Amino acid sequence: MQANSNLLNKKHKHAKYLKGAFGFMDGLNLPVMASGKDNEQNANWNGWLHAHVVSNVIVFLPNGTIMTAVVNAPGSWHDSNVARPIYQVLREKTPDGFFLIADSAFPRLGVGKSQRIKIPLKKNAALPGNNQEKQRRRQESCKVTVARQAVEWGMRALQGCFSRLYMPLNAHNVEGQAQLLQMCMRLHNLCTEKVGINQIQSVYMPVWNNGRDQYLTNCVVTQL
Repeated sequence: MQANSNLLNKKHKHAKYLKGAFGFMDGLNLPVMASGKDNEQNANWNGWLHAHVVSNVIVFLPNGTIMTAVVNAPGSWHDSNVARPIYQVLREKTPDGFFLIADSAFPRLGVGKSQRIKIPLKKNAALPGNNQEKQRRRQESCKVTVARQAVEWGMRALQGCFSRLYMPLNAHNVEGQAQLLQMCMRLHNLCTEKVGINQIQSVYMPVWNNGRDQYLTNCVVTQL
């Protein structure tokens, strides 16, 4: 965890607010076929996207690999609900001072050194304090926004390597689609580590090294 934090902080060395960040988290909605069963169809319908999808939340490390993920959740679930298994790990197994970077869809999970997720300010958020304090908070929010761009690169790398994920998944084979998602993520890690062509890695690890490898260590499958 400290090694990943060092990589991230080396890139953002002037952003003291990001000291302790070790990864990036975001949601990924993937298309799924409409089911013939009303309960499954309703569960996978995302009113915001106006489409049938399955929800996934993925945590990327600065070396471009996936650290953990919650996959195959109903598309009607909000990302903040899908990520609950990750919250438990952050609360119980993450030392004070370390945290993930995410967008404002996720909760902060604590304050100060106990904060486990740092997010940017929401649009038009009311800020307490004087003008100097407000300016400081806006600057911190901007730094989080810049840093979390890495997770977008990770999502693009995952879908770019496995174009099958752009096609609707089989809603009638829940177990099969869960295995497919896990396999794509594990192969993504293998490709990133062995080939070394990954945008996150190229930004945070300009010179590829043969240091300690990071693997997908915890994949939680949520079935309907």
